[in-house]
Amino acid sequence: MLRYKLQRTAVIILSLGLLVPSAALLVMMPASATSTADIASLALDNVGMGAGSCSTANNSANSLGGNQFESSCTGYEGSPEFWCADFVKWVWQNASGGAINVSGLDAAAGSFYLYGASNGTLHTSASYRPQVGDAIVYHYQGAGLADHVGLVTSVNSDGSIGTVNGDWGGVLGQGETKFAETSTVQSDTLPASEIAVGSNPNSIDMTISAYVSPVGVTPVPSTTPEFYVHNGYELGSLYRYPIFPSVIDLDNTDSITGLKWTRVSPTSANAAGTLHSDNCKPNCAAGTVLTYPVELAASNPQRCTVKVYYNGTDPGIDQGGLNNGSSRTVSAYVFDKTYVQVLSGNPPSYLVGNSPTLPPACNVRPSAPPSPTVASSAPCTSTALTSAINSTNTQPGGWKVLRFACQSGYSFISINPRTGGMQAVAILQQNGSSWKVIYGPNEGLCLTEPKLCPDFKLPLQRAILRSLMQKIG
Repeated sequence: MLRYKLQRTAVIILSLGLLVPSAALLVMMPASATSTADIASLALDNVGMGAGSCSTANNSANSLGGNQFESSCTGYEGSPEFWCADFVKWVWQNASGGAINVSGLDAAAGSFYLYGASNGTLHTSASYRPQVGDAIVYHYQGAGLADHVGLVTSVNSDGSIGTVNGDWGGVLGQGETKFAETSTVQSDTLPASEIAVGSNPNSIDMTISAYVSPVGVTPVPSTTPEFYVHNGYELGSLYRYPIFPSVIDLDNTDSITGLKWTRVSPTSANAAGTLHSDNCKPNCAAGTVLTYPVELAASNPQRCTVKVYYNGTDPGIDQGGLNNGSSRTVSAYVFDKTYVQVLSGNPPSYLVGNSPTLPPACNVRPSAPPSPTVASSAPCTSTALTSAINSTNTQPGGWKVLRFACQSGYSFISINPRTGGMQAVAILQQNGSSWKVIYGPNEGLCLTEPKLCPDFKLPLQRAILRSLMQKIG
């Protein structure tokens, strides 16, 4: 919302959308941080905060335990002042552990414009591409006067930028103190069409006069990494921001749903959601699904080779022209690590922390060694497969093959006892001119409910298994 500034003008900081998980998940801002990523992180960690102890909107201590941002509660003759510039200066100074030179900055938004001009970091060209940690100065009028300043917290792949604004959304028309008491720190995303110097973003309703970079910190890459999921159940899906997954299937009975990605930056990302876990008592089919609130923290961006499989159900996945049953290997810049933090309750330990259901994206050993290429000599017929399953798996009356498919020397079959009973599955591998059962109905539910068999290893590559299962429907 546009607000009029008197002599003391405001400043907005562009925010990187950086992930800062809860204290139990990651350590809070280190005092020695020297990256612009830390600027975004600290700004985002204070979204929702008021001016400090004087605030009637939120008088909680800020994320570093302070009772105000610089002089936000006392700067106007002992009363609250317009504090957008206070907030940006506070973030720059504290996120860098003193590495950023903040000399010359004060409670006036226009002081950031003068700072940039003095230090050679003032960007007034419409072609300038904002960077994480930059301050955005709005409606500079000369002589050190401007209407507002904010921070850039993310530079997104669609060209938009994430921003954070201190002293935003207060009560208008009742003076400086009333506005400052009722305003808060708020985040916003500016579309690509509204970020150039000279633009007037709709959500701000003020003209961007300049971007100003801090002096004394290292810029971070502006590209937001992709989010890669591969866990056996989801063979390989690559999500490109801003469309990150809202649901992640962990295995056949467990999932995380309702994911809301609130902080996404070039160095990290986090989301809140709900973990669903089947207790499998008395069995997974009849078990109770328990739910737990969780946070996901993605970090450690790396460029590596990943394999992406077709998934026609999710428009957010970067499928690159894949069609049903196909895959491709690509070089991608991805978040390598994902951490699951449970907020309450006690779900199974293998679903939280550095969960094996969300393994690192890069340099991961396959769950089973590559399957050898086997010459197609055994006949892929119902007769041959029926003979093989009945010769090694005893069943009164024998087994009847209902559906089957063959690929790369393997066969996946759906079977049923001839005398009636529950349907089962089996996997066979070619052995010369005949078939050998490598996973039979006597192995129970290990294939469909792996949590019941913690030591179970797939006898073939997951990609081949998934393709076979798709073929038989």
